Amino acid sequence: MTPLLSQYVGSRKLTPGRHRYKYPSRKMEAHVITESPNECNFCEFLEFDSRVKGYISQPKTIIYDLYQCGHDYTADFFVDLYLSKPAFYEIKPKDYEKSEEEEDKFYEVEKVFYDMGFNFYLVTGDYIEKGNRLINFKKLRRFVGSLPERKIREFIERLVFESNEGISFGDLIAKLRNQLDVEERDAFQNIYQCIANKIIGFDIDRYKLNQSVMVGVWNESFDRAWNGVPIQE
Repeated sequence: MTPLLSQYVGSRKLTPGRHRYKYPSRKMEAHVITESPNECNFCEFLEFDSRVKGYISQPKTIIYDLYQCGHDYTADFFVDLYLSKPAFYEIKPKDYEKSEEEEDKFYEVEKVFYDMGFNFYLVTGDYIEKGNRLINFKKLRRFVGSLPERKIREFIERLVFESNEGISFGDLIAKLRNQLDVEERDAFQNIYQCIANKIIGFDIDRYKLNQSVMVGVWNESFDRAWNGVPIQE
């Protein structure tokens, strides 16, 4: 946990009776406890976004004024970033529409965070489930941090590098099986490992990971596609 995050660890207990969702975070080296599937899914974005240094759920509660009364507010996440202002995030379900009172509430909440030197964002399930990031992140998550043996990794890198316009996932599998005698299941895992660890890549937002997707040498455009957390840069 970064020094900044440690200053904002909250003490509010999770809402009694609500189901808790645990996200196994490699970035935070701990399970992140959330209160909804949307919050748990947003962890996938935080985990894979290279601009995110670290994050915590249920940070310190703040007090904001609304209609001349003080109210408590606890964001869903506090996120420390490498190059941008740290930010608090509120996660809402799909098809969420703010009422007039909520408009006023979040306006005041944002002002408090701004005065503290932080940004504030409201993210809905519509945004989280848009495109293919979420599906792909879930498929690749368990391969982060593990790599194929050197011989296989260099073979994959060479094939992708020598293909000017990229090579399909399916063709990589076929070549691994035919030229290195790799079992099909292991070939899938080897390629997943190379993608999850950003050795090779594809537009993870635009395309769903399957045997027809074209992969290429990792570059900045892939990184931009993977960075899905709303951030004011």
